[in-house]
Amino acid sequence: MIVFSGFTIRNCWNTGIDISPSSNSNTITDNIIHSVMGGSDTDGIEVTISSYNVISNNEIFDCDDEGIEKTGHRTIQLPTTRYIRLLERQLM
Repeated sequence: MIVFSGFTIRNCWNTGIDISPSSNSNTITDNIIHSVMGGSDTDGIEVTISSYNVISNNEIFDCDDEGIEKTGHRTIQLPTTRYIRLLERQLM
């Protein structure tokens, strides 16, 4: 279990925060993640086959692909995600 809170993550390649398979019960909250580049599979936060993760109150923008990507069939909670700005470069 990891709590990742209050960070600014920028200028990343492929993924800002990556929750790997079987990494369960993590909390990712109150972070700013932006300028994630690398092509068609770049995400602000990627959660892969893990359970009971909580992702809330993150501001995610300027990613080449998705703000939050969940792959696999396990659980993820997004209880209070207030805003996610995605794909700004494509909207300009």
